[in-house]
Amino acid sequence: MDVNFTDLEEITTALCLVRSSPALRKLEIVVSLTLLMNVNHIDYHHVVGEVNSWFENLGENSDCQLTELQCIEIVAISDAKAELDFIKLLLLSSPVLECMTLKPFSVDGSLEPLKQLIRFRCASVQAEIILLDP
Repeated sequence: MDVNFTDLEEITTALCLVRSSPALRKLEIVVSLTLLMNVNHIDYHHVVGEVNSWFENLGENSDCQLTELQCIEIVAISDAKAELDFIKLLLLSSPVLECMTLKPFSVDGSLEPLKQLIRFRCASVQAEIILLDP
């Protein structure tokens, strides 16, 4: 699935699709960069603030349990807070997760924010997070 993490509607749609698929075993996400490349016509600060708050607004009300999800692959990821929060939610909701593979968008940015994923709490004790070169 393609997800634009600067668009709150796309984030909530992706979340709804994932929540509606409890038997999902493999999830592939390609981070859409369409809006990132054409931000001149929108109120970017408003969008970023709205998107950054989606996870906090979710709070403890997340009933997302992905009891079959074993493998996640996310391509073109950056260090955007909304992306990291989505990953955090997936990790917390996937008790049988075996592998999460992340491929960053660019070599220009720092990988430090992505490296913090290793410290995120995870429902699965056997999950392995693999960070590929861009």
